[in-house]
Amino acid sequence: MISPTMRRGYRLGSTPVSFSFDGRRFVGVAGDSAASALLANGVRLLGRSVKYRRPRGILSAGPDEPNALLTVGSAPALVPNVPAPCLAIADGLQLASQNRWPTLRFDLSSVLGIGSRFWGAGFYYKTFMWPSWRSYEGLIRRLAGFGRAPGTCALTAPTTEHLSCDVLVIGAGAAGLAAALVAVQAGAKVIVCEREPVCGGELEFETASIEGLPAQRWVADTLARLAAGGARVLLETAVVGGSGDLVVAHREPGGLPANARVYRIRPRSRVIAMGAIERPIAFIDNDRPGILLLGAAERLLSGYGVRVGHRAVLFGNHDRLYAAARRLIAGGMRVAAIVDVRPRHQDLTLDDLLANGVECLFEMAVLAAVGSSEVRAARVAPLADPDSARVIDCDVLLVSGGWTPSMHAGLHEGGARQYAPELGAFIASDASAWRVSCGAANGQLELAQVLADGHQAGLTAAARARSAALEHSTAPIGHGDAAPQLLPFWRSYANRADEKRQFVDMQNDVTVADLRQTLAEGFQDIEHVKRYTALGFGTEQGRTSGVLGAAILAELSQRSLATVGISRTRAPFQPATLATLCGDRQGWALRPERRTPLHDWHAAQGAELESMGLWMRPRFYRANGADAFSAGIHEAARVRAHGGIVDGSTLGKIEVYGAGAAAFLDRLYLTKASTLRIGRSKYMVLLREDGMV
Repeated sequence: MISPTMRRGYRLGSTPVSFSFDGRRFVGVAGDSAASALLANGVRLLGRSVKYRRPRGILSAGPDEPNALLTVGSAPALVPNVPAPCLAIADGLQLASQNRWPTLRFDLSSVLGIGSRFWGAGFYYKTFMWPSWRSYEGLIRRLAGFGRAPGTCALTAPTTEHLSCDVLVIGAGAAGLAAALVAVQAGAKVIVCEREPVCGGELEFETASIEGLPAQRWVADTLARLAAGGARVLLETAVVGGSGDLVVAHREPGGLPANARVYRIRPRSRVIAMGAIERPIAFIDNDRPGILLLGAAERLLSGYGVRVGHRAVLFGNHDRLYAAARRLIAGGMRVAAIVDVRPRHQDLTLDDLLANGVECLFEMAVLAAVGSSEVRAARVAPLADPDSARVIDCDVLLVSGGWTPSMHAGLHEGGARQYAPELGAFIASDASAWRVSCGAANGQLELAQVLADGHQAGLTAAARARSAALEHSTAPIGHGDAAPQLLPFWRSYANRADEKRQFVDMQNDVTVADLRQTLAEGFQDIEHVKRYTALGFGTEQGRTSGVLGAAILAELSQRSLATVGISRTRAPFQPATLATLCGDRQGWALRPERRTPLHDWHAAQGAELESMGLWMRPRFYRANGADAFSAGIHEAARVRAHGGIVDGSTLGKIEVYGAGAAAFLDRLYLTKASTLRIGRSKYMVLLREDGMV
């Protein structure tokens, strides 16, 4: 454990911050997330899984986190299901784990895991039929769900801001910044939305240089040039949906819905630069605390100065394992082994790693994590001979099975998915002229290609928005990690009994065994499989599990991943509060309030105004009586004796004109309209075509 004041990271300040987790007090640093602060304090167990109540810790470093969902605040004004990596700590912040009783470490409901072989896919459709559903309903409702529902809401109402621009860039990684910069240079009005509190994406930890500058320096320089060009950069702002020419973005400062802001943006053109999400690999007990995605460990180290373990084993299927190992070693971690499922190729240089005691194992896989409450070791074996396994001691297991491009924004309104075999994933093909994808969201993973793709996307978007092209523009030149040379690999060997402990969707406890059972019961289509197993349900929305589940389903059914496809995502891609979705239309403001030209006069005369057909009209005048009944009698008598005024300006109007107008109206009404003299009016009864009023 490192003292809070000793840690160094791009996102950290220097001020100590005190907060609590499950009643225990901890100290972090300004800029810390709940995930980084708890890991820095040695806390690895952060929650329990929904169905089996298995112990879970941090997996990722973003909103795709499936395990570490926390409740913020105290009853009744709770905020449940906040991803720990997205939640900024603050003095006095109260955090609590979910899905446990009486405590996180000693949870009585964890006995459900003992009977996990009985809780297969669709078990609720079969198990609770006799004697009746009502016999089990109370217990199931107490166990189900991701966290306690709040009893009241103490959040401030979100504000709404309406914006317009020529080019909207969604994502401020290398590709997004390159796109925004060239669009500004082309004279476009640009808005950039970035869901993180900082820009740069993986440049935060990748060893890279751009235009001869260190990556972080280039990011700062680019942001200054964007500001000088009039671009607006919205941090902590995720694009959650949209339709037609409207894009809805949602800002939650510090990861909490308090003080949220909704941006309703109308761009002429959009650049989708939302990056890619790292995938896990399925192996036995791959959900234990201490098993993280490799990119999450790198972000925690560079951004927050947190070493996620002391002795690590890296497991994956691409070249980035080796660059990451060097950075982790430079950050003070010991890497015991790199387990690579691929054969070794001649471009790999390993001398420095071997000199640091790193064992590089090729054509091998991690079969299982060893340890009950957290990782203690990894069981490793050759792919060709799983029976000859050996154990490597470690306290953290860092996994990377490749990346899934964030293509969901490109699939809406005419977009189509396209399989990219070199990624083992899908990208969105741009069917709409006003939308273009770039960078990792477009399947580009090497920095030079990412910058070039982003630059071209910015040029295209600016030209579409302004009908003018920028002459003599060249893409930024960058050097970073080499191309990953990925070999798709989805799951390690396991016998049928152990497939129940190979987790595909960690949030919903969906396993390889569940997918196999679903196929045996006749479900083939990925959308049917999703609903039968709950694959990709909840807040995770298939971000880490979607492609992995589809690929394992393809493998089990002896089909290609391109044939199986993936389930379609829906907005909002990131969770948003109901208050955010409603905007200002809540409570008495649910319906718009319309005021007549006489509104101020009525109010001055003491009128009790109420909504009538969305118009505020006087119910009665308080000078005529204390309530509507007594005032109504007085007012009716006055109208009969003297007269009254009716404001007809709010009534709907249809103008009928022409030589046959009067005869036409005679066919619609019970009485004749043709006898009406100019300058006069009267009430008439209008009929439907069947003669009804």
